[in-house]
Amino acid sequence: MSRRKRATAAALIIAISRKQRRERTRKRIWIKEWIARRPALGAYTMLLDELRSEDPKQLKHFPRMSETDFNFLLQLVSDKISKLNSNMRDSIKARERLALTLRFLATGDSYHSLMYLFRIPVCTISKIIPECCEAVNEVLKNDYFKSWAVSELALAKT
Repeated sequence: MSRRKRATAAALIIAISRKQRRERTRKRIWIKEWIARRPALGAYTMLLDELRSEDPKQLKHFPRMSETDFNFLLQLVSDKISKLNSNMRDSIKARERLALTLRFLATGDSYHSLMYLFRIPVCTISKIIPECCEAVNEVLKNDYFKSWAVSELALAKT
């Protein structure tokens, strides 16, 4: 076989394999439909808004703190945990991020369990919770965690 025929055959084989690979590649779903309905049907929107309007006393059991304390903490951390909306989708609001984090800290629910409750993907939850914990620690450490650090130092000296 001549050199030219071999080169043509190789180019043809490469072109065919690329075409087959493209045909095999499935379209990836950007976001699952049930997760996309979070703004209307997520736990934060449905359950917490319903509790806020109908049974405010029970509202404190969800994040395990009063609404006043929740709003105070939200005011402190909202600048640190807020994200900007993009052209593709709206961001998860700071209020919902904090509620998710407090629910995780209060119950120890798995990320998968929280995904079904809040309709937020696990990969996003795994970013939100550490970010919120870091923000809460940063804003509260000087005023509320100071005595803890002092007592820890006292224990270390003994």
